[in-house]
Amino acid sequence: MRRWLALALATAACAACGSGAGLHIEDGGRTVHPKRLASDASPPPARRQPPAEPGVHLGGPAALAYDAGILWCAVDPGPGLVGSLVRIDTATGRRLGAPVPLPVAGRQYLLAVGPDGVWLAAGTRLWRIDPDTATVATSAQLPGPATALQDADGSVWATVAPDGGGRLVRVDPLTGAAAAQAPVGPSPSALTVVAGSAWVTDSVDQSILRFSLAKGAVRRSGEVSLPRSPVRAPTQITVYNGFVWVYERGRVLRINPSTDRVLGTTTVSSVADGTIAAGSGGVWIITRTRARRGAVRLLDPSTGLAAGRRIVIGGRPTAIVTDGHAAWVLDSAADRLMRVAP
Repeated sequence: MRRWLALALATAACAACGSGAGLHIEDGGRTVHPKRLASDASPPPARRQPPAEPGVHLGGPAALAYDAGILWCAVDPGPGLVGSLVRIDTATGRRLGAPVPLPVAGRQYLLAVGPDGVWLAAGTRLWRIDPDTATVATSAQLPGPATALQDADGSVWATVAPDGGGRLVRVDPLTGAAAAQAPVGPSPSALTVVAGSAWVTDSVDQSILRFSLAKGAVRRSGEVSLPRSPVRAPTQITVYNGFVWVYERGRVLRINPSTDRVLGTTTVSSVADGTIAAGSGGVWIITRTRARRGAVRLLDPSTGLAAGRRIVIGGRPTAIVTDGHAAWVLDSAADRLMRVAP
């Protein structure tokens, strides 16, 4: 009698876990269907479960940022739900502390971590998060929906795309207010700031703009015009080993920052969510195999040529960051992080 009472209570408690087809129990990310027990039989022996997929499971799509030994993940569980800030020790691959709740956002988060703190953007809202107190330390309004975010060169930087044209915005890290702005193309897609210069890509104009940041001003100082293509558009940019690296769908460009000239082009297997990250031995690129399996590849930081074979990830890799020793890849098909080394 007690066994049946316990089973009834368990059934009532887990009713919310179901999806309309009876009782479901979530076990390690897999849905299992428990069998009904006969009243005069002992419970069946436990079956061997398939091994859990490797990596760190986040439970939702995430924006990634690395700083000082910690991988930061701004996890978005879905529309109308509270997100969470997850910290991972890159030396051990383990989570640090409890997840920090994040403001509800109507779109996926952008994340930047650096000397000025932990910054989050979604739509026109910008927040500085205090992970020690799990609170919003600063909240501000951006002059348009944010498309990229970075903490560098003593300021927080954002590209926004309001009606009427995009803008590069320098944000005062103390107040969160816009301190300087400059016009960019109609659809700014990525941003990087290093050594007194800012670089902004535009996916519609198919251009790369360079800005001088001397004395706190933001002045346009150069442009790389790319050939128009109906299938390519610059969507990611970084600076590494003295070159500017730009990802277009199906290729990676290596640019001389002094002359704004394209020095070389590396063709890669095209993926819709491809991106790049610099460091940990070179420039890492998300790509795929001939069988259309998700993969990453390391490019030589001097020539842009492939260095070694593709590393197959599987699933759908959509984001990548480096920590100086390895690369961390987000598989959006399973919402998990994996560490790969050169």
